Amino acid sequence: ENYHWHWTSFLSSASTAIYVFLYSIHFYFFKTKMTGLYQAFFYYGYTSIFCFALALMCGSVGYLSSGIFVRTIYRNIKCD
Repeated sequence: ENYHWHWTSFLSSASTAIYVFLYSIHFYFFKTKMTGLYQAFFYYGYTSIFCFALALMCGSVGYLSSGIFVRTIYRNIKCD
């Protein structure tokens, strides 16, 4: 049995933010015309804040839905 399902459910849902951050790197280099260090810090600063908030939000949804699923399964088990 896996008693560490809490972290697995949180991190698997929060990994969406990694995809968004990697896409923002691609977007910065190939789609925008930004140049300069100040613009890069500004862009990546706000993008990292957004990705952190997205990871917390998606991780919370994954954790709560997994918790409801596990409670529902174990509620229906009958032990003799």
